[in-house]
Amino acid sequence: MSGVPKGTRTRGFSPNGRTDKEMDMTPIGSVVRSRNPLLQLSQPIWIGLGAILQELKSRRAIHALSELDDHMLTDMGLVRSEIALVVRRGRYR
Repeated sequence: MSGVPKGTRTRGFSPNGRTDKEMDMTPIGSVVRSRNPLLQLSQPIWIGLGAILQELKSRRAIHALSELDDHMLTDMGLVRSEIALVVRRGRYR
């Protein structure tokens, strides 16, 4: 017999007590502690996938900024040699 009282609605809840909606809202790179071994094994995959997606997003932004002429870049306060640094790490000024 399970520890759930009779008549209690359990559908929509995961083993670690989160609702399906809460699990969907969990960021890709966040750490979810669970007793479920499958979730523990898949966590590095999701973290790696998040890093790959972030890198692809950065490359698209670098490519888009690289296509601008020097006058447009200086209007934004950038120099062509700073594009990759600014996209990946942000502005320091």
